[in-house]
Amino acid sequence: MHFVNSNRDILAFSREKDGEKLLFVFNLTREKVEFVPAKSLKLGEFVAVPGFGAKLEDGTIELDALDMACVRV
Repeated sequence: MHFVNSNRDILAFSREKDGEKLLFVFNLTREKVEFVPAKSLKLGEFVAVPGFGAKLEDGTIELDALDMACVRV
């Protein structure tokens, strides 16, 4: 597990197993936020997580209040 730099209200980390690397991003606030990962993290497809509705737009992950995202990197 590798923690990714973010602002204090977002928890982000990547994890790799069996050649698959995933980025997890959690919005710990009750407001909509955007997370722009470092260019070194090449974002792939979203992994569907029931009950969460984050979106990926032009390299920016958009998270609703208390939302989370899982993305292949």
